[in-house]
Amino acid sequence: DPATVEGSSTFESLNVDSLDMVELICELEDRCDIDFGEPEGLTTIDELVAYVDSL
Repeated sequence: DPATVEGSSTFESLNVDSLDMVELICELEDRCDIDFGEPEGLTTIDELVAYVDSL
């Protein structure tokens, strides 16, 4: 349920597996015209947002 997703939600708690993460990263790269490189240690929505903001 999207209404229950918060910035502090972990990808694990959202049942996001490694394939889902690859698909998410590819989609963000395409939509935002950015290169993610090799992000490591991203475990929450907030961490992902901060990483994208830093690019």
